[in-house]
Amino acid sequence: MVEEKVFFYTEYTDDVITSANQEYVLPKDYDYERKSFWKELAGVLVYGLAIIYTFFYANFYLGFRVYGKEKYKKERHRGIFVYGNHTQMIGDAFIPAWTLLGRRIYVLVSPANYGIPVIGKILPALGAIPIPQNLAMMKDFNKDVERKIQKKHPVVIYPEAHVWPYYTGIREFNASSFHYPVSLNAPVYVMTNTYQKRRFIKRPRLVSYIDGPFYPDTTKSPKEQRENLRETVLETLRMRAKNSNCEYIKYVCTKQITNE
Repeated sequence: MVEEKVFFYTEYTDDVITSANQEYVLPKDYDYERKSFWKELAGVLVYGLAIIYTFFYANFYLGFRVYGKEKYKKERHRGIFVYGNHTQMIGDAFIPAWTLLGRRIYVLVSPANYGIPVIGKILPALGAIPIPQNLAMMKDFNKDVERKIQKKHPVVIYPEAHVWPYYTGIREFNASSFHYPVSLNAPVYVMTNTYQKRRFIKRPRLVSYIDGPFYPDTTKSPKEQRENLRETVLETLRMRAKNSNCEYIKYVCTKQITNE
């Protein structure tokens, strides 16, 4: 049973979960824009089905609750970035869509997810934006992120990068992913996943908190803006993470880590 699992790690960047094809490599001609009629139609249909699935998965499996989603209304007419802690293998792709119901979201993902049988094939239609594995693809990737923001879509980013299921702490991350809201002068929100006891079910309830919007400080240099946003997001995640009140999966560090 998953609740009996213990994960051992040495660094916060460890992959405690791997996909069926962890070394999957994106094709060099990967289509970030997806402009064809059939691809757009597939996106509409698959995304709609995903929302229906999320209703049952979130409410009946995860016991999902969210607080603060009304804060999104302040920037409902702009593209936004949503940063969260990466603690659900499936839920992290779908739960943000449920909190932003009525808006088409996109999620930055590792290409390793594309190696998952069946699911990997439909990720592009679901709104996944794979992080490029080489500099040659970076231009198209950056254009796609900018395109989503210009079209007023939310873009979800998990700066911890690696999924740690049901982890109740917050892992340290760098400022690199904050290049996007700084370069595009876009609002930032924080979605913190916490895990709270349920009365009759051992698997904890997923309770998310929405905070923001936070904005780049354009009076500072781009580097300072990125670092300031990183600190704001990190502090917000750590503050909200204190609402977790149970440990469903145990994480054991095999060496001393000083940046708790």
